Amino acid sequence: MSPFNCTVTTDTGLNSGPVAINGNSGATGFGFWDDTNPISQVTITCDPGANGFAIGEFGVRGASAVQPPNIKLSPISSEFTKEGHLDFGEVLVATQKGPAIVKIENQGSQTVFISGITIEESTIIKMGSSSLNNLNAQGLSPQAGETNYILDLNAGDYPCRTTQFNLGPGNYCTVGIIFAPQSQGRKDAFLSVYPNSPYPEKIYMTGVGVVQTSQPPPEQPAPPSQSTSGSSQTTSGGGGGGCSMSAGVSPVNVLAWLLIPALMILRRLKRG
Repeated sequence: MSPFNCTVTTDTGLNSGPVAINGNSGATGFGFWDDTNPISQVTITCDPGANGFAIGEFGVRGASAVQPPNIKLSPISSEFTKEGHLDFGEVLVATQKGPAIVKIENQGSQTVFISGITIEESTIIKMGSSSLNNLNAQGLSPQAGETNYILDLNAGDYPCRTTQFNLGPGNYCTVGIIFAPQSQGRKDAFLSVYPNSPYPEKIYMTGVGVVQTSQPPPEQPAPPSQSTSGSSQTTSGGGGGGCSMSAGVSPVNVLAWLLIPALMILRRLKRG
């Protein structure tokens, strides 16, 4: 028997989409969960010519049999916690801050299989128009495909250590989030924990990458001014007879020193 496509729908609007089924071997199961509206009718529609398909072990389990998982995410690092989410503040580009510890706790009465833990980053910058214009003026733009957050599965007092595990009722484990901005600007992301469901529990996180601005060098003090006031400089001529002259000496004093030898010669001439 050739494969045929079958589609399963519920009276609450859920739809499996076309699924290829080989009637000669194996079996295909369909499961739906609607925690808002109770499912009371399921319809299976297959391609024309799929006569002979058999449906067996068909059943619906309601809320009385299976309760939705009750997983709670709680940031426990007060340094990074702001209004129930993680806020790393401003961090220099190409450096790291953290880890911020998040507790994943099963507050239900049944064991829950955690099927995945991921960080989903957003490329949308949430800032005012003036800040965005300033960002564009600097030649900067949101960077798609960046990895600005690091998931540390070995952080905290009871680390999860893996992304898939069973979490018993009343138990918890911890993960760490490290903020490592790769470019300038605001970085938004979610920590998503999947309790065996396509609808994860999430916690919001944010941080801002900044670039260190260069500081101007300190001004050097001006050198002290050189003053010749009060200083003296003596020059002497060769030989024993000469005169000395001091810098800064009055011209009258210099003239007096020059006239003394002439007066002495005149006195000797008069005596002769």
